Amino acid sequence: MKPLQISLPIEYLHMESGVILLFLAMVVWTQFRRASDPEYDVNASLAPVRWLPFLFVFMAVIFSRMLRDKSPLLGIEIAAGLALSLMHPVNALCFMAHLTILRPWEIEVGNSLLNLLPRLTVVTCLLSYLIHPKQRPSLNPRKIRSVLFLIAFSGWLLLTIAKVPGRATALLGWFDGYFKPLIAFAMALFFIESEISVREFELTLVVSSLSLMANGLYQFLAGETLQGRLVFGKSYNKLGDPNDMGAMIVMAIPFILVPVFRRKTNLLAKAAASIYAAWAAIVVWLTQSRGTMLAIVAQFLLSRVIRDKKLRFRVIITACLLGVGYVGLIRLVPRDSDEMEASQNSRLTFWKSAVNMAVHNPILGVGFNQYPERYMSYVVGTVVERGNRTAHSSWFLALGESGFIGFFFFLAFFVSVARVAWRNRAKRPAQMYALVGYGVAMSFLSHTYSPFYYLLMGLLVASNNVKERVTGGP
Repeated sequence: MKPLQISLPIEYLHMESGVILLFLAMVVWTQFRRASDPEYDVNASLAPVRWLPFLFVFMAVIFSRMLRDKSPLLGIEIAAGLALSLMHPVNALCFMAHLTILRPWEIEVGNSLLNLLPRLTVVTCLLSYLIHPKQRPSLNPRKIRSVLFLIAFSGWLLLTIAKVPGRATALLGWFDGYFKPLIAFAMALFFIESEISVREFELTLVVSSLSLMANGLYQFLAGETLQGRLVFGKSYNKLGDPNDMGAMIVMAIPFILVPVFRRKTNLLAKAAASIYAAWAAIVVWLTQSRGTMLAIVAQFLLSRVIRDKKLRFRVIITACLLGVGYVGLIRLVPRDSDEMEASQNSRLTFWKSAVNMAVHNPILGVGFNQYPERYMSYVVGTVVERGNRTAHSSWFLALGESGFIGFFFFLAFFVSVARVAWRNRAKRPAQMYALVGYGVAMSFLSHTYSPFYYLLMGLLVASNNVKERVTGGP
């Protein structure tokens, strides 16, 4: 969805800048931890570190002037982020991921610096990778299976463009909309090399979600709602889906909440995690997102399942509690019953239509990005919403647009990463909770090509062979 070109209150930009400042503080703290590691060679970079302060000052002067009409502070923050990116490849990866979620270039449409940021961060990632030859992970064969399934799905999706009427437009959409998340996934594999880097990436997702929650709560208090619900959390995207922000929250919250239960976690980290959890609970309730609430219930029940050694008993109890808990939450959600019934009927129609597309086009589906265009031609069931629609499910969207073969590759990729997360559940329970929560949430969202999904999957695959080092940090 393209951003609305509107004049925004300055408060939104201040909140965005505040979150970026918090992110930069986290990166600096991580870099100090990394420098204190005996195995980390501070002087291994091919670029002299002593020149970075001068580079930062040079960029800060130029960028602050380019953003002087809106926020010179944002220009200084961008300069700081790029300078820190050159100190370690994962710093660059996290900065790129952070900006991908915040999307500051959509705040000031037409600004030359902000429009350049997506390409600038990618170039910085590659440069940082090249100048740090000793800070690269070793590729392990255990990573290959998941990567092969993703390559197969991506290639098959590209092949489906052959049957799309406007092939040139579809091909451009594949490279512009889908290829970028794949690049982020690949960078995670080649950049994340240590436990410190894993934690930095996890905290990046946590800090990034704060921007969505802060903007969303501000909008809600200001009276900007979508049918009485808290919207996506971006001031320029007033028609955003509240479920999108909920998916980001259920992905991020395990990374900040799980360490609370470790004995060595300090009190400050526990307090910050508790505040974040309370804030997230308020925002999720205001979104009135049933999918998000179901995802949180699934995460909670998973924590009980992992601790229960009686396999059959835990499976039965989990299934029962999951159903009862979901029904109970639905009754408590303060949404109009007619609106909820219409939403449920619409989703069923969207899903049936996706199956119908795959049945009539079993090999290649209807083609990449063609579900909205072909929806009315394959619609099945009660038609509540007409026109260009989406599947409202990542699984059914993959099925309808890429056929049964493409759907198999997409599902196999998720299952292979889920197996990795399950094997590592004792060392990294937060990653397992994040995958399950997001997997439930994306079942009600069209996130088949979303950067959120591929950032999370890249983290899980990349951290598979990283040795865990338990610390007292957050």
